[in-house]
Amino acid sequence: DSDLEVAFRQHTCFIRNLEGVDLLTVRRIRTDNGTEFVNQTLRDYYEEVGISHETSVARSPQQNGVVERCNRTLIEAARTMLIYAQASLFLWAEAVATACFTQNRSIIRLRHGK
Repeated sequence: DSDLEVAFRQHTCFIRNLEGVDLLTVRRIRTDNGTEFVNQTLRDYYEEVGISHETSVARSPQQNGVVERCNRTLIEAARTMLIYAQASLFLWAEAVATACFTQNRSIIRLRHGK
């Protein structure tokens, strides 16, 4: 299988999981301009299922503020865990995975309807 075929399968599986497990309807997806996201196969799929595809401009993290903030939060949480545990940096991947797992299961309350 080519890299594009693998990326297509993973991408469509991710969307189906979001819609199936969490009972969400995906209406819009924003990606970078990588060929794994910008190709005719995915364009056809998005059109078939009614998803609007937006791309961000290269090297402009300002356009993707929510994701950039989530990434920063994960990095800070992983760093905090490693420092607190006095663990070696070779455990970095596990610390990030643990931070992600924990944050995905944390209850977040919106303040003032925001």
